Amino acid sequence: MRGYLQLASAAAWQQAIGRNVTLCTFDLKVWEAARIIGLFVFRNGVNARKLTHKGQSIYPVA
Repeated sequence: MRGYLQLASAAAWQQAIGRNVTLCTFDLKVWEAARIIGLFVFRNGVNARKLTHKGQSIYPVA
């Protein structure tokens, strides 16, 4: 729940200031939601193609 509060706050802040906001999270669902709504997401050292949820890749590997 805390991650979604941070996500909502970051989205509101970005809209209020009219500039890009970067969110840092380790929660995969919050990370995906942030990308969908247009936030920059800090993912230091994480390869998006290797991200998994419950053992399954969330991105098709080409």
